[in-house]
Amino acid sequence: MKQLRILTTVHSMNPGACLFTEIINKNLTTILPDYDVKTLDFVPRKWMYFEMSRMLKFHPLNPLFNIKRHLMMNRFYEKYACLDKPTAIYPIGYSGMVNFIRKQNYDALVVGMVVWDIKTEQKQITNFPNIFWLSDKIEAVKIAYATSGHRSDLSLVYKHLPDIQRILNTYSIIGVRDHITYEIVMDSKVNDQVPVYRIPDPTFLYDIQPTNAEKILKANGIDLERPILGLVFYGKPEFSRQLCEYYRSIGFQTVATSMYNPYADVNLGDVLDAHEWADTFRYFSFCVTDRFHGTVFNLKTNTPFMAIEPYIPKTIKNSKIFSVIQDFEMQDCYMDVFQPDFKMSEFLERAEAIRLNWETDYKPMITKKLAEMRQTSLDFLQEVKKVISQQ
Repeated sequence: MKQLRILTTVHSMNPGACLFTEIINKNLTTILPDYDVKTLDFVPRKWMYFEMSRMLKFHPLNPLFNIKRHLMMNRFYEKYACLDKPTAIYPIGYSGMVNFIRKQNYDALVVGMVVWDIKTEQKQITNFPNIFWLSDKIEAVKIAYATSGHRSDLSLVYKHLPDIQRILNTYSIIGVRDHITYEIVMDSKVNDQVPVYRIPDPTFLYDIQPTNAEKILKANGIDLERPILGLVFYGKPEFSRQLCEYYRSIGFQTVATSMYNPYADVNLGDVLDAHEWADTFRYFSFCVTDRFHGTVFNLKTNTPFMAIEPYIPKTIKNSKIFSVIQDFEMQDCYMDVFQPDFKMSEFLERAEAIRLNWETDYKPMITKKLAEMRQTSLDFLQEVKKVISQQ
């Protein structure tokens, strides 16, 4: 049986990344029954150190929160990501990894997620080129599936365009998930023989199933008869405090489902697995998120929401949040809380207008767009199948 391996950021402590890995594996297994499809159990050292530092971060009210969250997500990967046999030690450096992968004689390799960033400082992934660019020296069929380089510095990208072009010209098909990555690929003037697509994130194909989310919410004191504010963002203490105070004042319960939030009534990020995390969105009366996949699942469950920035983007093009919001033409559901003129009163006023007018002004449009994105995703999978069958 031919071997296909998926190279992405395995073991990222992020439920959206867990679902990305699971779905991309399921999609490829479905369309390529003649291939042994597995996910490479690979974490770049810089990424591993980053995840370890997150795991050891201490929260006084729940000291083991991040450790439990880390272990839970590792269990999810082991159960659902179809991991390849782990390799205890991967080579250090780009050339070492290239040589290692070449020796495995894989028939096809797929790269995906936020792994194509080209910038001066990289906290998690090594600078360009890194193994996620799948060197032109690797002879396997090479596929980019919802790959992103949204944090890239375009001035630095342009310096590397000849190398980017050389690498991408050896790909069989390229699918990228956001506007800026599509721009990078097209500016490299990759050969016309290499089809390039702008595609939705694979999680748009994830069908949310009923889980234990309802039991978990109830077990943690949440009354499902009362409105719930979902908090799916990191940090921002003053913003969190004001947000929670306001929504409590109008009768809401506040529930954080990902990173720890000391201002929330309940934190569930250490008890919800990725499936349960996705399922919780349908219980929210309103949600505030700075997560890309948090935005995706608000859209998929048709939950009223506001999307905010996780950090100060270099330009609006660098915002993966804005990219997906723009796809749905819902820019009024987006706000950059780092802007100097940001006012909490304006945020709350807009958030309430969105919540109260959701059914009439947003829901029908989202339903239609979700159907279009699903079809675009399925069409891309068929193109992948066609390309591989021709090899």
